[in-house]
Amino acid sequence: MKHFLWFSRVLQTTMKHKKVSIFVVMKRVEDIFCFWKSTCVIIVFLSVSCGRQEVSSDQTSTGILIEENDSLAAIQAHYKEKLSAKEFAFEANDPSRDDWQKPDSVLALLGDVSDKTILDLGAGTGYFTFKLAEKGANVIAADVVENYLNFINAETTKQLDDFIETRLVPYDSPLLEKEEVDIVLLVNTYYQISDRKSYFKQVFEGMKKGGVLCVVDTKLESCLEENPEAIDRVPYIQVIKELNECGFVSEQINLQLLDCQYVILMKKP
Repeated sequence: MKHFLWFSRVLQTTMKHKKVSIFVVMKRVEDIFCFWKSTCVIIVFLSVSCGRQEVSSDQTSTGILIEENDSLAAIQAHYKEKLSAKEFAFEANDPSRDDWQKPDSVLALLGDVSDKTILDLGAGTGYFTFKLAEKGANVIAADVVENYLNFINAETTKQLDDFIETRLVPYDSPLLEKEEVDIVLLVNTYYQISDRKSYFKQVFEGMKKGGVLCVVDTKLESCLEENPEAIDRVPYIQVIKELNECGFVSEQINLQLLDCQYVILMKKP
């Protein structure tokens, strides 16, 4: 406001006494304009910065942190993973899966599982969890997706309630206590683990002496066109090599039982 009062007084002086050059007046007007322009720019910048900070620090109830570089597709994929347990179960627990997965034949390789403690690692919505529990095993159904575990809890009958425990695990640890389990079963899960050397050393420590690790995963040349894609598939030779480095010894390699997958049994000596 004081700038405008000053401008008014200068203009009056110029008109009455003609002692102030019109160039001085125009220079002062230009200074005032620049001052207000700079002020507006600063205000807009601060507003935008505060807005970005508020968005970037906003964490939703599902645990996703929305950052500036996140794409819409990535966020949608996250929510699809978290919210589609029933849809996933419809496909993963579909009885027609038995035709190519042959669960009874796979579990027969483990022998008598009654009273054994078994970690179903990457349990999903419980396709193998329920089958193991029905055979009398004490099953720890572990997964990184909480909604899948909630589905298992909801579908567990009273008869199986004492045989099934669900456990939410992080991507980098099976969360096993020392020598906690007799058997570890991974079906369609091995390829999803990134730092496998560190991870399976933890699995090794969590297994009892003489315990069995069973890996079922997709062959390189497989009739399963998806899940996983060809680029993500791990050759069975590589699986054996990696697990040997973690302390396991080979027990059985079965390439004929399943058309689309290999079955590898490793043992903790």
